[in-house]
Amino acid sequence: MADELLITFSEDKTSKDYFVEMFGKVKWRSPLEEFEQIQRGINKVQALRNEQNEFTKQFVEERNKQNRKAKQIKNYIHELKATRQTENDAVKTLKQQRSQIQLKVKEAKLKFQESDGDKALERKFHELRKQHDEVHQLVQNAAKDAQSTHEQIISEQKKYTEMVHVANTSHKDSQKSKRRADNYHKIFVRILERREHLVDIVNHKGEEE
Repeated sequence: MADELLITFSEDKTSKDYFVEMFGKVKWRSPLEEFEQIQRGINKVQALRNEQNEFTKQFVEERNKQNRKAKQIKNYIHELKATRQTENDAVKTLKQQRSQIQLKVKEAKLKFQESDGDKALERKFHELRKQHDEVHQLVQNAAKDAQSTHEQIISEQKKYTEMVHVANTSHKDSQKSKRRADNYHKIFVRILERREHLVDIVNHKGEEE
């Protein structure tokens, strides 16, 4: 899409003004000659308008596509946040379990140390310590899962922000393109009106002759 309009609509301009802007100096010397040439201007403006409408359509399609993708990612982020919350809750629960087992380990260790090498107390101590190590590993794994999900959320949020930016840019471009298409349509109508007026002039002259 060109940065500048080829021709711009103004209430003060005539169809001749637009014709000069598009093609340079006019070559007609009578209403009949102007009528014979004016279709060239109509075709030109119509082509510009149609091309601009196509640009507008493309911008709108891109905006809608990015909005659909952004919506999908937003929903996915919502799901990830729910997953992260579940994982964080699991970490919290496991940490509480680990803390409780830690107390039991300390108690069992103290009882064993105070005993005279009681085998039952020793086995109990080692069993609790094994449980503690297992739960500790579960805490580590759950924490890694929660962190991984958190990092994924950050990544998806970045994608979401980028897509929203592209969608907003495409929306602005579509509005700008539509204004340009509307500009060409106004010129198109103005030249059509001039052609209709020329038809009346030519027909009137023909009746006089």
